Amino acid sequence: MSSSLAIAAVTTTLRHILAQAVAADPMPVAGAEVTTYQPVQLGSDGRSRAAGVNVYLYQVTPNTGWTTNATTTVRADGSPGDRPSVALDLRYLISCYGDDKVLEPQRLLGSAVAALAGTPVLAPETVADALAAYGTGATAYLSQSDLADQPEPVRLAAASLSVEDMAALWRTLGTSSLLSVTYTATAVLLH
Repeated sequence: MSSSLAIAAVTTTLRHILAQAVAADPMPVAGAEVTTYQPVQLGSDGRSRAAGVNVYLYQVTPNTGWTTNATTTVRADGSPGDRPSVALDLRYLISCYGDDKVLEPQRLLGSAVAALAGTPVLAPETVADALAAYGTGATAYLSQSDLADQPEPVRLAAASLSVEDMAALWRTLGTSSLLSVTYTATAVLLH
């Protein structure tokens, strides 16, 4: 089981995987960065003019494949009991943006999809590398995450949304759509 930092650790691990892929691509997009902004923020502060990949957690749902530990948190004698646990699936919107004239969004999407296809499991080493890379400064709290110690690693899978569902998602997010793909990370086990 992982602590409450596991959700942030999964997002950070995805960001790290994508940042490495964008930098190592045979035809990298100059200056492309990988961010974790709300999509509506991508058009602010000139970000829409820069190229990049954005990782946005848009939905969290219970994972029904895992049994939830519904034990009490207080034993009959009043001593602390086992903490309840919950299994979650995290749904991500991976969006690519940049200069359409030179196909930057498409190039970045190709790099992102290839990287995530090549990393279907967030192995403990991958998580540890990501947390080391981003666990400083304002995100120093990430160094306290125990996601890498979870008994089952988090798995990634591309998720298919219909055109209507994708359009509804962008309407809900309150901004214009960008070239995007969705992924599900399953299961994050919290205690």
